[in-house]
Amino acid sequence: MLFDSDWFVLLELGGGELGFLAPQQEAQAAAFQRPLRDGQGLWVTIDVDDADAEYRRLQALGVPIEVAIRDEAWGDRHFVILDPAGIAVDVVQHG
Repeated sequence: MLFDSDWFVLLELGGGELGFLAPQQEAQAAAFQRPLRDGQGLWVTIDVDDADAEYRRLQALGVPIEVAIRDEAWGDRHFVILDPAGIAVDVVQHG
């Protein structure tokens, strides 16, 4: 286990990570609060070295940004896009 709190658990599995979050957290963007059905309520996190560079790159490609880049209290800097099926993709630079 990498991280554990009363609202979030992060597990390491063979070099990958799997996280579980309690639903309806105040700090969660609306894209992460959808009920789990029909492929919704899921999201993928992609770790990057430079979130600002990825943000600019995706904007230049015309990719719609669901949640603008921002810093979180726990140190992460991230933004959110949606894949073609509507699944949220959280692009994160860990702080």
